[in-house]
Amino acid sequence: HFVPYSGKEKVHKGYCTQRNLMMPGRTEFFAHDSVGNVVYFDIQEGKGDIHESSREISDQFRSGKGGIAPLVVVDRELWGVDHFISLSGCRFVTWEKNCDKALLGQLPASLFTGRLKVNGKEYLHFEENKIYRNNAGKSIELRRIIVRNTEDGETLAVVSNDRIEDTATLAESMLKRWGCSENSFKHMGVRTQMHYNPQWEIREESDAQQVTNPEYLQLTKKLRDKKLKLNMICKALGKKEVALKKDGTPRKTPARDRMIAQKKALEAEIDQLKEQIDGCERRVDSTETGEAPFKVIDNESKNWWNLTEMLFWNMRKKLAGELFAYLPDERDLLPVLDAITSARGWIKSTKESLIVRLEPLEVARFKDAQVQLCRKMNNEKIKLPNGKLLQFDVGSDPYSVQK
Repeated sequence: HFVPYSGKEKVHKGYCTQRNLMMPGRTEFFAHDSVGNVVYFDIQEGKGDIHESSREISDQFRSGKGGIAPLVVVDRELWGVDHFISLSGCRFVTWEKNCDKALLGQLPASLFTGRLKVNGKEYLHFEENKIYRNNAGKSIELRRIIVRNTEDGETLAVVSNDRIEDTATLAESMLKRWGCSENSFKHMGVRTQMHYNPQWEIREESDAQQVTNPEYLQLTKKLRDKKLKLNMICKALGKKEVALKKDGTPRKTPARDRMIAQKKALEAEIDQLKEQIDGCERRVDSTETGEAPFKVIDNESKNWWNLTEMLFWNMRKKLAGELFAYLPDERDLLPVLDAITSARGWIKSTKESLIVRLEPLEVARFKDAQVQLCRKMNNEKIKLPNGKLLQFDVGSDPYSVQK
């Protein structure tokens, strides 16, 4: 999730998906467990590095699982043979990028020997091993799981380096990423203002001062221009056919000869530019170019804000689970929970307790669920830091209570 910065200091840029452009700011990485509770977040400069974040979360959670790294489920931005190799100490599962969906859809049904149900949808699956290679000749062998939706026939591929979980677990983990859809960020953003930063404090310079070498940019621009001119000349030469004399020998064509000479000159210049680009550093320190150094945004206040976001989101998930026992229709579950938690009411404080009385909901079955949820919370015997007992009840005024 991208958090934009609108100040005047020079900071690194990240990709804002809402505006489809690069903007100054930071990138947040969130991770949740198998039931949707947020368990980890990481804030990085600019566009961030999800591979670094995956390694960090693997190292942090490894100790709690007897030295076994957790299974990290990531979207297609994890893709790449070099990236896969760099994550050899992690257990990951991700979608296969740039797969041929038409070819996958033609796979015979007899191959799909497994069946599973996720988010109310049924899927068929089977597994194979596949070696992936890059242009540099590096390769890695991964488990490849083909998943097909039984309703619409959509077929996708999932890859993983894990050697512990079975096929169904890996497929289910990928299909359950962020629940039924990837709208969790949208819901969290509406309720917690994920773009909000309590305080911008920018004093220190960033450790990452590398920028693209201006000389490298100029050379690559010249190379593009030369290639464009060469392409235009080649097209023009293709339209000028060689004229022949009566005896069959080529007729002299000054215009065509000039284009051939220009073509040879451009090819020589392109080869020379390629040599210069190969010997030119792509990245240099910003101080070498005379530019102002990048500053780093302090993350302390944002970390505290994100921590409260995690607590809110996880508690909302837990309350939704509790409310489901009294309101089994999933279509009403979250709207009713939002209505309960945002209801108006009264607060009474005594020496022993703090009592929160909520106004009842208008629909009878929603009101009954509201009362039952309050009773459930009261049975938990929740105590505040000052030792007072926190109690909830439902009533239409400060004096009458729904029993």
